[in-house]
Amino acid sequence: MAYSMGVPYAIKYAAKEENIKGLILCDYPATYPAIPETWSDRNLTRGFIPEGRKHVVTGMQRDSKQSELSLELSLLDIPVLIIKGGEEGSLLKEKEVDKYKRFLKDVTICEIVESGHELWDPDKQKFIDIITIFLRKMDNSAEREG
Repeated sequence: MAYSMGVPYAIKYAAKEENIKGLILCDYPATYPAIPETWSDRNLTRGFIPEGRKHVVTGMQRDSKQSELSLELSLLDIPVLIIKGGEEGSLLKEKEVDKYKRFLKDVTICEIVESGHELWDPDKQKFIDIITIFLRKMDNSAEREG
């Protein structure tokens, strides 16, 4: 399961790894982002980054470039659940949802209409239930195959 900027990394990893049984991707397009300077500035000023590691954040931002992951999506032959927010603030737009539908073989799209990017707000249980249903469906499929 991956959320936000973790989504492109999870897609890339799952496209190479043979032992992945399914994937849950939360509110982010299938694109490595070009990280804006405001991202590194914001993270550096929050005080979460140890003094000796600040170069990592600035280096990530400096070296980032936008990269599409359509090929990696087409390599995934596993069930994928895409969860997106329906309110302003959601980072996964319809154009990007269409890309998931076009390139994935087994995809379920779930929109939480009352949420933005923070999919668990305002209804954490609804977010958990969506994930639970997907995982149970995967378990049931595995039992039928086994």
